[in-house]
Amino acid sequence: MPPSIVLEVLKITEAEMDLRDETREVEQVRWALAGDEHVARAEPLAKSQEELGTRVEKVVKDIIELPKGETDFAREIGMLRRVTEIMDEAEAILGRPETGPVAIAAETEAIELLLQARRSSGGGGGGGGAPGRSNSGGDTDIPALALVGRGIAPDAKIADRVVSQAAGAAGAEFPEEFRRGLEALFN
Repeated sequence: MPPSIVLEVLKITEAEMDLRDETREVEQVRWALAGDEHVARAEPLAKSQEELGTRVEKVVKDIIELPKGETDFAREIGMLRRVTEIMDEAEAILGRPETGPVAIAAETEAIELLLQARRSSGGGGGGGGAPGRSNSGGDTDIPALALVGRGIAPDAKIADRVVSQAAGAAGAEFPEEFRRGLEALFN
């Protein structure tokens, strides 16, 4: 798949993650907002969700326009079409306005599918097989959110270690003028 399409999927994924964070923030302060204020904050979220869905639809069209795109990337196209459906649902949920767990779950599902679509897109190279695909294996059978944040050492283990106390013990005595000022501050 062309890097420009992969890059657009990455940008959409990042924007959807940002939208989910904004939705969480609105939900966290919902109790303090009057009904109209909550509606006013949820409307832009629904609009953003609509725009992201439109961008995903454009990515699907771009993939289909590739030579043999519809056949070589049928799985990715299917996932991205499902992302569009989920984003439409999320837009409707946010438009109610609902910024709670239902909206956040829909946004998370869209993110999960975007990550899977990005990870499953074949890269060239390797020992034959279908054009644009690699027979070298991979980790597309692992849930995509489990792969987020992987470093260069995926088999690294967390080791127990002793950490000394970093706070609570004062070094040298403070000069008298500082001690008086600190005592006044704390009193």
